[in-house]
This record gives sequence, C-alpha cells and structure tokens, in this order.
Amino acid sequence: MEHDVSTNHPSHDAIVEPDTDEIGDIASEQVAQDIKDGDHKKGKLVTVTVDTKPHTVRKGRYIVSDFKRLVGVDPTYQLDEVVNGQFVELKDTEKVSIKGKEVFVSHVRGGAAS
Repeated sequence: MEHDVSTNHPSHDAIVEPDTDEIGDIASEQVAQDIKDGDHKKGKLVTVTVDTKPHTVRKGRYIVSDFKRLVGVDPTYQLDEVVNGQFVELKDTEKVSIKGKEVFVSHVRGGAAS
C-alpha cells in the first residue's frame, strides 16, 4: 500500500508568510499602485521619516528613484539616508531596503567644485 504524504499535513486556505528580515523587491508598478491607493494601500506596511515627515510605505527593496516618487521627493533632488548620524548618499539607480524606522533627508544636488 502506498503512503500519501499529502494527507499527513492539514490543508490551509491561507498562505502564512513567516515574519523574517527578508524583504523582496518592490516593482515600479507596485509603487504606482501604492501612490494611487494613498492611505488605503495594503501589505506589510512600515513607517519611515522623509524630511521630518512620517510616511507609511510597503516593506521591501525599492529603486531609489521609485522610492522618491512614492514619498513625494522632487526627482531632481538628492536623497540621503541617515545612518548612525551620518548622511549616506543614495544614487537614483541603486536600491534601498526599507524595514521600518529609516530616516531620509532630501536636498538640492550639490555641484562639483570649480
């Protein structure tokens, strides 16, 4: 007689995601939907601070230019993350991981010295 291992496990209607530190990429399309949804967005939401204002965003990895769009930072401005009291410059094309409680500051991009 064959043993069906699938009957040893109770079936679940919902998929339960373990609460881990792993975070996934947030696509540009998801950012656009979150902007459209405003305060009604759903998902694993966390709070970050941008220019002293709290923003509720989806936990995940964002392309910096998408993240700026989501939190209302002028696309021509530089975005820095404050890490241990130091300003870390973020390039628009790199990714930033959002887990919650991050602090960001935007400012006019500095020019090169002449």
